[in-house]
Amino acid sequence: MRISVIGGTGNIGTATVARLAADGHDVTGAARRLPRPGRMTTAATWRRVDVTSQSATEDLAALLEGSEACVFAAWAIQPMRRTDYQERVGVRGLEQTIAACRAAGVRHLVALSSTGAYAPGRTGRPVDESHPVTGNPLCAYSRQKAAAETVLAGAARDPAVAEQLVISWPRPTLVAQGKAAGSLGRVGVAPLMPRAVLPHLPVMPVGRNAELQVVHAEDVADAIARIIETRSPGPFNLSAPDVLGPREIAEPLGGRPLRLPSALLLRVTDALWAAHLWPLDAGWLRMAAEVPLVDTGRAERELGWRARHTGADAWRELVDAMARGLGGDTPATRPRSVRDDALRLVTSGPVTRRTRT
Repeated sequence: MRISVIGGTGNIGTATVARLAADGHDVTGAARRLPRPGRMTTAATWRRVDVTSQSATEDLAALLEGSEACVFAAWAIQPMRRTDYQERVGVRGLEQTIAACRAAGVRHLVALSSTGAYAPGRTGRPVDESHPVTGNPLCAYSRQKAAAETVLAGAARDPAVAEQLVISWPRPTLVAQGKAAGSLGRVGVAPLMPRAVLPHLPVMPVGRNAELQVVHAEDVADAIARIIETRSPGPFNLSAPDVLGPREIAEPLGGRPLRLPSALLLRVTDALWAAHLWPLDAGWLRMAAEVPLVDTGRAERELGWRARHTGADAWRELVDAMARGLGGDTPATRPRSVRDDALRLVTSGPVTRRTRT
């Protein structure tokens, strides 16, 4: 089957391209910045497409010509302070991809969503896919994911679209893998902080009741492959079965959890963000603290899917790769170093404002 993967050079995109190619599919990857010659270029044919360009709809339709399925994994977390740009990539880019799928005769669209799209509501009981998808109003990422789901659900209900196009949207929790250490490190670790100190932190500040669900990128790619194979529509929660508490979150970082009141963590994060000393604003912490835990029963029943990696193992793999300065072989997942960070800070400004990183 010919499958196009838009955003094929990111965390989920790289794992998806690798999995679909390994399954024998004819894969075309698309991205704004193409991978250098190496493993990724042997797994797929690559086309440069910028979903924010004025010609995006035409470029996407040309890309998708002859494809039976399309995976939309494009998303912009950076630049953090440019939410207008983020929305053009993740929401407007999705709208253009749906239009391009219809123009090119694509039969199946799999668009990556997130459990971050869910309304706040942590009660201790995992929720299924019927939980409200209104996002957390205090987190731009969450609002954008909810807006993207509004686009997906509206298209799926449209008889003119549904006659041609099956639409599916996986909702993974935090997606981790060693190859994403570069990209996730750029948004989750303080600028100019040496990565080698990560496994040796004496303490790790966390909320008193912190809980984290993680899923490995390879397991997300496995679910996407199964969704395409079965042509299963609608949303699917994806997560490893274990839930990480403060001790499990802090353990790979070498320290013990320093349990702090959530209000204090939020104030400190807001202050660091305002001073351009931290790449994430407090909205991310609010989303992480309030997003519900999820039940993956639908994926297990309908796709035969189960995570092969525990959340603890995926989290440990990510942190270990960050500490060792590892990453992937695409521009979006490249390894990072303090020297590179310092150079780009001088030449390009803070990471929270850069379009190209």
